[in-house]
Amino acid sequence: LRDDLLDCGLPSDDKKPIYQDLLRGVYTLPVLYAARRNPGARFFDLIAKHRKERTDLIQIIARVEESGGFRYTKGRMEEYTERALDALQGLPDIEERDVLAKTVLDLNRAV
Repeated sequence: LRDDLLDCGLPSDDKKPIYQDLLRGVYTLPVLYAARRNPGARFFDLIAKHRKERTDLIQIIARVEESGGFRYTKGRMEEYTERALDALQGLPDIEERDVLAKTVLDLNRAV
């Protein structure tokens, strides 16, 4: 989910190229959520027809944001982060568990 958000151009320290999923026709969670929220807008047709130009991609991303796709995806990220941290509590109290928990938290904060 973090990767989905980064691909949509959300600010990050990562040097990941943006819009690669859209350019390849890969529909990630923020885009799928926006499409579900805009069924009459023929969102997938818009993407398929206009996903080659950067200006069109920026418009598509704006629609994803307006539809709440980023907010929804961030919410799912937080939910899965909590579930992962809860699952880690069942492991022995050792340094490796704490490192993994910190990594999970850091990834969630990075978007």
